[in-house]
Amino acid sequence: SPDEHRGVLGSANQLSIGAGILCAMVAGLPLQSATVNPTWWRTMFWIASVPAIALGALLRAVPESPAWLRSRGKFQEADDVDVRLFGAPSGESANATGAKTAASWADTLRNRNNRRAILTGPTLFLIQQFAGINAIIYFSTSIFEGAGVQSGVLASVLVCVVNILGSVIATGLLDKMGRKPLLAYSFLGMTACCLGLAASAAFPASALAPSLSLVAVVGYVFIFGMGAGPVPGLLSSEIFAPAVRGKGMSLCFLSHWLFNFFIGQGFLPAVESFGASAVYAFFAAFSFIGYVFAQTYVIETKGKSLEQISAEMNGK
Repeated sequence: SPDEHRGVLGSANQLSIGAGILCAMVAGLPLQSATVNPTWWRTMFWIASVPAIALGALLRAVPESPAWLRSRGKFQEADDVDVRLFGAPSGESANATGAKTAASWADTLRNRNNRRAILTGPTLFLIQQFAGINAIIYFSTSIFEGAGVQSGVLASVLVCVVNILGSVIATGLLDKMGRKPLLAYSFLGMTACCLGLAASAAFPASALAPSLSLVAVVGYVFIFGMGAGPVPGLLSSEIFAPAVRGKGMSLCFLSHWLFNFFIGQGFLPAVESFGASAVYAFFAAFSFIGYVFAQTYVIETKGKSLEQISAEMNGK
């Protein structure tokens, strides 16, 4: 996509994920009713099959990336896609898009020019997951019920709405404020919210504990949607050179789902073994690590061409 629109278009992925989680939460609301059919969970799986089928069908209408087409020497096809999507050809040359065959896995991992990108992308997703976002989303119902909220599922729906609101605001800021400040201060805000959760879990008898946990969860999810949610995926699409972009992004999303699995499987056992307060303090520590990493190592990509970003990543 054009440089001036990459932030908006790149953040749409996180916005779509938030909308999907909201739909899943809404589909689960009937389970809160005492009169619900006990087999409703099967209906939920049928509902989930609808977007999967739609995705498979609609993919046939999705064009190849213009950058990918140019890397294969298909310049006319790339211009046609640019016109179809953006109204005019981008005018990028073969050199600007790195027109050459895709690098092998060996070249991707061994080439010194790729090391900073390979460290940046997967590390951001590692930090994102160990900062606790999916543990808080997955188990938000339990968190709210523990805080005394009558309908934990309904409160979790509110959390998803707040996440979407944060993502919508981020789409308007990524191409104005830039990726780096939104990412860094998002992690910093998440640190504060996790410390609030740790405090409320450490002193559950306090009159402030329920209110503090609710505010911390809602604040955490909103702040995540503003930066730590959309930015890692957006940066991953920008920081890799064209020849290694496909494999580089594969590593990033492998990191995302691998650590997502670890957190999802390990959260409740960790709470049972170490206590909720210690686990939230752990999330706070990783959120602060994310802030430091974003401030000191992540580059700003706003308003730069992919060629400029590649040169900066290589230290040129």
